[in-house]
Amino acid sequence: LKTILKIGAKKDGTLTAAHCQVQVEIGGHNIQAYPYLGCVAGWFASLYKYKNLKYEGIAIYTNKVPSCAMQGYGNPQINFAVESLMDILAEKLDMDPVDIRLKNFVGKGDEFWGQGPTVRSIIRSCGVEEMLIEGAKLAGWNRRIPPSKKTGDIKRGMGVARGFHTSGTGGPNPGEVIDYSGATIKINEDGSVDVVTALMDHGGGTWDAAAKVVAEVLKVPFEKVGIYNGIDTRTTVFDVNTHATRGIYCGCGAIK
Repeated sequence: LKTILKIGAKKDGTLTAAHCQVQVEIGGHNIQAYPYLGCVAGWFASLYKYKNLKYEGIAIYTNKVPSCAMQGYGNPQINFAVESLMDILAEKLDMDPVDIRLKNFVGKGDEFWGQGPTVRSIIRSCGVEEMLIEGAKLAGWNRRIPPSKKTGDIKRGMGVARGFHTSGTGGPNPGEVIDYSGATIKINEDGSVDVVTALMDHGGGTWDAAAKVVAEVLKVPFEKVGIYNGIDTRTTVFDVNTHATRGIYCGCGAIK
């Protein structure tokens, strides 16, 4: 993924405009180019308030294997680009990097494009301000020494960045929900518990987490909880999919 990014601001740090062009290799077949580039647009537009915004997503066919979702779906890449440029902007404006973020972040009551321009919602709770202010205090931010004032071959510095990620999948229309999950809990005579779920474990510990949720809610030992992931659709409960950072949030929500 290649990102070309420009951000404009007033002298007081208020962001006025942003232009972002994202170029991504999709391999030999178009499998997820549109949703991928749409999500990148959502991550980009939902970090900070830009009065004027232009986004271009370009998918490039290459002689490689097709690309698909894996760990972040473009969020780490665009977040790194935006946060790096915010630091450069703060330096040019002679502003504290924390202050310029506090002045422009998308927060409670603002529109949120978490998974692209077609999936919008209003933020109902937000901890960005508290995170930045308290995080700076705990890190000793005001005691840091700017790199320009350090000497010697080895320099150590302190930086700040923020980000977010969504859990679950949204519908094509604002406010529409298409993310559903189910679970069946069976309590046995010996005190053990069986959990029937369609969640899959890709190696991240989803099933262990599900067992821990049940153990905590029912107050039984973790070892007494068994996870059954049946492959027969006649008996397995429904689940959308184990993707989009939704396994624990949605799947275990149903289990709980």
